[in-house]
Amino acid sequence: MNRPHDNSSTTADGRLRLRFTLLGPMQVTHRGRSFVPGSPQQQALLAVLLLHRGQTVPVQEIVTAIWGETAPTRAVGIIRTYASRLRTIVDQLVAAGSGLQGTAASARPGHLVLESAVGGYRIPQQYAALDLDDVSTATTRLGHAATAADHEAVVSWGRTALAHWRGEALSQIPGPYAAAQRGSLQEQRLALVVRTAQAAVALGRYQDVIDQLTLETTAHPHQEVLHALLITALHRGGHTADAHRALHRAEKSLDELGTLPGPVLNDAAAEIRNTTGPDPEQRHTAGPFPDTIKDFTGREQEVDALTALLGSPQDCATATAVRVVVLTGMGGIGKTTLALHLVHQLTAAFPDGRLYADLRGAGTSPADPAHVAASFLRQLDVPDEQIPAELAERSALLRSVLSSRRILLVLDNAADSEQLRHLLPSTPPTAVIVTSRHPLTSLAALVRAPIAEFSEIEGLQLLHRNLGTTLTPNERQAATELVRQCGGLPLALRIAAAHLTRLNAVGATPIADLLLQLAKERKASPDISTSVAASGIDTAVSSVLSLGYHKLDPHQQRAFRLLAVPETSLIQPAEAAATLDRPLDEITRTLDDLVDAGMLQTPAFERYRFHDLVRIFARHRSAAEDTAADRHEALRRLLQHHISTALMAYRVIRPGHTLPSTLLATHALALPTGANTLDSISAWGRLEVGSLLTLLAQTARTHTSLAADLLLALDPVLEHGHRWKEAEPVALALAEAASKASLPAAEARARYMLAGARAQKDAFGEATTDALLAIALADRVEDLAVLAMAYNVRAFALQGQENPLDAMADAVHRGLDAARQDGNPSTEAMLLGNWIQHRLIEGICDTSVIDDTHKNISLTRELADRHGEAQAYYRYGQVLRLQDNVKDALHAHQRTLELLGPNDQQFLQAATLVRIGMCQRDLGHLRDALTTAERSVDLGRRIGYQHLEAAAEDSWGDTLRALHDIVGAREHWTNARTLYRALTLDVRVTELNKKISATASYT
Repeated sequence: MNRPHDNSSTTADGRLRLRFTLLGPMQVTHRGRSFVPGSPQQQALLAVLLLHRGQTVPVQEIVTAIWGETAPTRAVGIIRTYASRLRTIVDQLVAAGSGLQGTAASARPGHLVLESAVGGYRIPQQYAALDLDDVSTATTRLGHAATAADHEAVVSWGRTALAHWRGEALSQIPGPYAAAQRGSLQEQRLALVVRTAQAAVALGRYQDVIDQLTLETTAHPHQEVLHALLITALHRGGHTADAHRALHRAEKSLDELGTLPGPVLNDAAAEIRNTTGPDPEQRHTAGPFPDTIKDFTGREQEVDALTALLGSPQDCATATAVRVVVLTGMGGIGKTTLALHLVHQLTAAFPDGRLYADLRGAGTSPADPAHVAASFLRQLDVPDEQIPAELAERSALLRSVLSSRRILLVLDNAADSEQLRHLLPSTPPTAVIVTSRHPLTSLAALVRAPIAEFSEIEGLQLLHRNLGTTLTPNERQAATELVRQCGGLPLALRIAAAHLTRLNAVGATPIADLLLQLAKERKASPDISTSVAASGIDTAVSSVLSLGYHKLDPHQQRAFRLLAVPETSLIQPAEAAATLDRPLDEITRTLDDLVDAGMLQTPAFERYRFHDLVRIFARHRSAAEDTAADRHEALRRLLQHHISTALMAYRVIRPGHTLPSTLLATHALALPTGANTLDSISAWGRLEVGSLLTLLAQTARTHTSLAADLLLALDPVLEHGHRWKEAEPVALALAEAASKASLPAAEARARYMLAGARAQKDAFGEATTDALLAIALADRVEDLAVLAMAYNVRAFALQGQENPLDAMADAVHRGLDAARQDGNPSTEAMLLGNWIQHRLIEGICDTSVIDDTHKNISLTRELADRHGEAQAYYRYGQVLRLQDNVKDALHAHQRTLELLGPNDQQFLQAATLVRIGMCQRDLGHLRDALTTAERSVDLGRRIGYQHLEAAAEDSWGDTLRALHDIVGAREHWTNARTLYRALTLDVRVTELNKKISATASYT
């Protein structure tokens, strides 16, 4: 498949040609070097000229395109300045790339590319290659293929066109012209998504489109055709329960618009209801699940017995305890394969879905049950901000959510009973399948099923299904011996069959020849076999893996070895390409070749993983064949890949921040392709943050500076998802590693992140210590971005002290100085907003606070920072209430919730609900205030933010006092006092003591 490429350089006659990308953050590229072409307004000028395709655009038309009716007085002069700056950027870019000849060498290239014309400017088309042109070509060919009903070609050209989108078109470029073009390009992209998905569905490639359509329906919830395609793909792909869930979501989205489903959605709904009946309970289903193994063989007795046990409607209805089935056996015996087969057989018995987790019990770093519980809660539609920080509370919430649902839970590769204890439901109707290499005798289980090696007949059946041919008597004898030499282990037999299939493709290879090769392999690699066996891999598996490995070509062998180095469970093609430093197309083919060879598994579309035994073998091969430098470089490239991805998210969540540009320049990186909407980034964060933190823990001591940069780049994603509990140990490990290695810049970044994580859980003393260390280190290395942000955390952490305002003022103003020196309006807005908040907490609402509040709203609007603007309105509401303008204060807080959306930053939502309740109480709307107080306490408790929970309990008590319910008021004040005591906030404790004492006579 064709992919986006850099077609900049010089033309055949020596003329300059630059490549401009408009389908995402704007970039200009020459000879592999890329620049961001200046400020958003400069980019707006460039976009206007490029989209006029070589035509001269009058200056006044440019002014209108950029500013509309609000153009500044000196707009024409400003346009001239922008043009001059753009020419300088082109000059610098071309000079860096060198090699101009002929016409291009006789003049400054910037003046050639951006040409002055009578009354305006133009960019001659011979100097500009656009990603839009590549999309147009691919779209035209897609149209021809569609006319010919060539679905394969439609999918290929559709993916080629869509690969050019690197996020929202003309991202963050201001002005009415860019807004109009952005809308048009968005429609063009959605049309391509639809046509490509329709062709894939027509081909029966349902799994290929489910992930993308899920993201698209989240980003465009009112596009009915996208919902219909997703529902159809899920249903026809065997995920009917998930299809019902998608249908509910689509109907809800349309209901929000006040419209009824149209014919396309009704047809999709009719298809699933005609084949499965209605979904009367309207329940949600759990998340996506690994595909079953297509060549599942044998195990008839186990399948019949366990299907009857778990799938019986009568047992489901009468069960008084959770049904737990434990499958045990050695590695490679087929426990996971059997579990997945059972799940797909039992789909109808568990209409609310199924959940799966690889607990990594056979490896050196078993999965943290806290992380697994959080992942399950997200799949069950619990927003990140509502997931408690502590394991016990997460476990309790998970049990509560599961208590009313018929879900089948698969806990694969468990380490021990303690790991499972926090993940098991407490009541039916949910059932559980556990797999482990250990007997787990202390676990209460309904059935324990030790899984044995394949019998001779089962082994032959598996070979037959994989080879697709009938065995002759001679071949059957050789195949029987192959089953014996593979120890009856399905894993070894699948790899052997994959090896035979590959060899048969280039010439017949009898099974007897394979047996000879296996014997030679065992003799040829005794050291590797011995070391691998010491790691717990059966000799039969080791021999088959060794043979399969040596039949790979050198590129495939290198990929196999180095992809096993990172401590991540799933591999995506882009990550693999970065790790191996090879083109994406090539690596995608290599990954598929490794799957065909039986050396990798593919549980979902474009997701790959090692069986844990195969990973151990691959690492032994790497230890024998790769140098430590090879492995170090592979991890370095992977970290850099993740840094660039995280920085794309950073730009969206914190627009205007200088950090992305700084880190991109430091590591000579470009922003990756992919969607960059807030919804898509939230989805990416939910799926990937856990894996990234695992990688950071692995590389803390070996790639300390890079790992610290990646952790810093994840800062807004961690904040957005409230993932500080998971990030804290990684930040601590990085800070200690950087200190030991005398890397002050890396330590400053890690200490800042550690301070932020600890401040978010109200550990203000530890946060203060780390923030002061970060400030000293950042000042020493002149890292202004980190210095400003560390001062912000320092000020935030001071709220745990008595009379903190003077110290806060000092920290804030030092941070503002650093942010302004850095030219960083994003951090300036953050500091200004927090300084407003600190003063409001102390009851100060003078003219300076009011002026700063208006400035904060204006600054966040200019940055197009929706979350920042929501926080600014939150503070504005407090200012208005202190001025006794309660009605407008209530409207300001309601505006905060509108800007956030239902699932955004729920710690801010909880705080806003507390303020709304106060306003409602002041206005005499006491019943509304009571309802709001209950919501705010519940939300504060669920997100594990005790400070907010305490404030909400306090407000609830005040509302009950106004309703003359003194007993209830004292109860909630007492709850608040307990929470504040735990946080050592003595001032708040004293205030509550006064309230409780003042009402003592009422009891």
